[in-house]
Amino acid sequence: MFIKNALRPVYQKTSQFFSSTVRKSRPGLGLLCIEGDWQLQTGDIKHKDTFDYPVVQRTIKGLTFEMCMKGEMSSDVEEDFCRAVHEMNMQKEVTGISGDCGFMMHFQRLARQLTTKPVFMSPLVQLPLLSLTHSPRDQFIIMTANGS
Repeated sequence: MFIKNALRPVYQKTSQFFSSTVRKSRPGLGLLCIEGDWQLQTGDIKHKDTFDYPVVQRTIKGLTFEMCMKGEMSSDVEEDFCRAVHEMNMQKEVTGISGDCGFMMHFQRLARQLTTKPVFMSPLVQLPLLSLTHSPRDQFIIMTANGS
């Protein structure tokens, strides 16, 4: 009983510290987005109810789905892309940077060069991990919303 009562002030201070500090500094996702207007549903990376942690979104001016598929950006779009990654890098709550289009994998190297934060522009960055953790005989399927 004595130990329990003696440690109560320590427990209360620790609880207060974690409830005020940890919750305020929750990790969040920086999300680089292509231009476009489509119906969002829960589960879509841009839908506000998909994640229960902060998501900081930034649309890249002029970046289209077609540009991402080709892996080519105009100089103006590339400049805005670089600016957006820099902005994400400066935001404390952003602990990793991703994209809202799998074809942004083409821009993984560029984004990676612009920040020290983890960058995963596409789920395809996980492929090397899968090859290390599974048998060479295992098969995987990659599905895309626009594939035939």
